[in-house]
Amino acid sequence: VAITDATFNDNCSVSSIAWVMTGAVNDTGSGQVGTYTFPIGTTTITYTVSDNATPANTATDVMTVTVTDNENPTVNATSNVVTTTSADASGDCTVDVAITDATFNDNCSVSSIAWIMTGAV
Repeated sequence: VAITDATFNDNCSVSSIAWVMTGAVNDTGSGQVGTYTFPIGTTTITYTVSDNATPANTATDVMTVTVTDNENPTVNATSNVVTTTSADASGDCTVDVAITDATFNDNCSVSSIAWIMTGAV
């Protein structure tokens, strides 16, 4: 994310601008933030500007960067299975069937995959 430069002003010259990030990101730096990679969550950026007075006068201001995941995961079930009760040679009215794993993907990590059987089972 390209962070818009913080603006500041003082009747004396400004000697420094620094920032501290807390929350989803914990980092510090001086000058402008510029472009930064943020994970999902909320990061607070606190800017502190100091002037050249003795002792230095300071001012602070805060902004937040909130990143949310708005992309749905994908899931692909395998092909339908058609079989007979004699396919496993057990001689009863059931059959053991190995179901091929579904495939899934997401731009972020997938937290879970679940399934429900309906019908005869």
